[in-house]
Amino acid sequence: MGYSQSYYFLSGTGSSAPYYQSLDEAYDIVLTTDRSNPSSEVNDVLSASQTLPFAFNFYGTDFTSYKISDNGYITFDDAESVSNPTNTALPSETAPKNSIMAFWDDLELEQNQTFLFAVVKSTIGTAPNRSVVIKWFQANHTGRSAEVDELLYFGVVLHEQGGFDIVHEAQLTLGTAYTETATIGCNNGDGTEGITIEGPSASFPAVTGNAGAADDKVYSFFVGPQAAKDVGIVSVTMKKDVILSDGAVSTVTEVRNYGSDNITSIDLAYTVDGGTPVSDNFATNIAPGSIRSFTHTTTWNPAAAGSFDFVVSVGDINGASDEKADNNNNQSFTVNVYTDAPKRTPFYEIFTSSTCGPCTPGNANFHGLIDGARAEECTYIKYQQNFPGTGDPYASSQSVARRNFYAVNSIPRMEIDGGWDGNANSFTADLHTQAVASFSLVEVGAEFDKWGQAIKTTITVDAIRDLPNARLYAAVFEDFNDNNIKSNGETEFLQVFKRFLTPSEGDPISIVSGTPIEKIYQLDFAGEYKLANNGQSTSWIDINRNHDVEDFNDLRVVVWVQDNTTKEVMNSTYAKEIKASANQLTQKVDASIAPNPTNGITNISLDLKRSSNVSVILTNAMGQEVSNFDFGIVNAGTNTLNVNLSDYSEGVYFLNITTEEGLTSQKIVVSE
Repeated sequence: MGYSQSYYFLSGTGSSAPYYQSLDEAYDIVLTTDRSNPSSEVNDVLSASQTLPFAFNFYGTDFTSYKISDNGYITFDDAESVSNPTNTALPSETAPKNSIMAFWDDLELEQNQTFLFAVVKSTIGTAPNRSVVIKWFQANHTGRSAEVDELLYFGVVLHEQGGFDIVHEAQLTLGTAYTETATIGCNNGDGTEGITIEGPSASFPAVTGNAGAADDKVYSFFVGPQAAKDVGIVSVTMKKDVILSDGAVSTVTEVRNYGSDNITSIDLAYTVDGGTPVSDNFATNIAPGSIRSFTHTTTWNPAAAGSFDFVVSVGDINGASDEKADNNNNQSFTVNVYTDAPKRTPFYEIFTSSTCGPCTPGNANFHGLIDGARAEECTYIKYQQNFPGTGDPYASSQSVARRNFYAVNSIPRMEIDGGWDGNANSFTADLHTQAVASFSLVEVGAEFDKWGQAIKTTITVDAIRDLPNARLYAAVFEDFNDNNIKSNGETEFLQVFKRFLTPSEGDPISIVSGTPIEKIYQLDFAGEYKLANNGQSTSWIDINRNHDVEDFNDLRVVVWVQDNTTKEVMNSTYAKEIKASANQLTQKVDASIAPNPTNGITNISLDLKRSSNVSVILTNAMGQEVSNFDFGIVNAGTNTLNVNLSDYSEGVYFLNITTEEGLTSQKIVVSE
């Protein structure tokens, strides 16, 4: 077999977009420990064959599957059956064949009952521009006495269009970083060609994870040979939805030098609807592998509302043509201009727990910024979680599923409109200001009513552009809780998630601009209040038998519209309480009493269409209140309520029965 293909690589920081996108997407676990077994570990294990969603060409051969080693590499060689912990320089005939070494060393995955230690995979994007991301999540070196004190985060990204990335995301240690002995690079099918970036005594790059992607080390591999003059557009930053009255729109183009020559000048241009190019020449200095951003000197001023097709392109480099003009030299997109747009109400989702120490300052920081005037500008909800330790008693299958929707693996964690993802302690006033100023395509309005243990919401959604793949969410939360106090020092918990009114994955809606959609949802909380012992799934209450609402008067509803693919929340609102049930109290309910007359117990037969609070006030013939009876929540259907009148003197009385459906007054005679 021949291996005619070769690679060259460029190093950079934070330059593998699919890797970072994958952190917010669902993933499949390939290798992990048994979290129920304290002695479980994954050590020197090669996974079963994993199918690729596209053919990946590696050193001239197309592969459709790969295997993952806990020792920090992947191999495309189906004949490999053993995980090799002994790293060498590359190329090497003794090293794993057809392999990419992200951080090849003697590694393992330890067991931890709270956190995930695993190698995971996910597919990002759509054909023909998909990427497969393989990530080692919290690996550590084998045989060290304090394994959990060292955690490594790194991965490999395979691109459908060819080439791959090695990403080093973070090394977390509680003490001094360990001396590393790893190899970073790749090896072909017979060990005769390969690349050693570092090794066989490479240290993990100095990244901590505290700076996000900004300090992550990324090695990007491209099919060779490397051209002298070769640049590509990495991204174009331009508002894609704007209001006409906002005026000029700026364009910022980010380019990368893929060639071997330093770039000292570059031509960039943009066109609108195929018109005359608007060109710029920039003097610069871009070293091989480096990335630079350029702001076009001429802004675009839309003259009317509508949709406009933009093409941004690279021209000459150092006064000559790009030697690989088909290498990302153009980016096309559409800019939509509107005469007006709905007001944005950002939606904050906070994942927290009464057993989480860092959640206390996280919640304090959030409320320190939001409580007051800013509370009128946003919506928020808190999802109690099932960790750390045994977790919060108000954790539930739905609150945990919402965390998994965002691939959240640590708390406190906060999502801003499904985009910004960080520690709630890192939330700032500037982030809030940016969120409020964000453009919104969607207008959403809602109202709700509640009675007894039931709650009902009516929602109206419209948009200034057709949105065929939106999801509508409505969730019930309780303003104040304090029965779930545990170990983190918090004594009150605000706007705690209880249940979804919609399906937990959202209700699919296809929005046609100018044609409002109306949706109605109702939720009936079952049974009596029950507090779970803890947040573990074995303790969760059975929602078909019990509820976890401390005070039904404190229930409210938050509504939002979201794109489940991008996770973007397009707008949100609190539903307005209309108290329609209170307005119906003038209606007469169906009730009767027997025996009448009575010298003791009388029975009230009461028919209810829905569960309701029921109270009875006993008055004498003069209309003076004699006594009252509170029956609490009474279920829908026919009910018999017992009233003891044996202590009252003979005479005529009235039983004034009040429910959330209406009221009635029944005359009764007490006799000896």
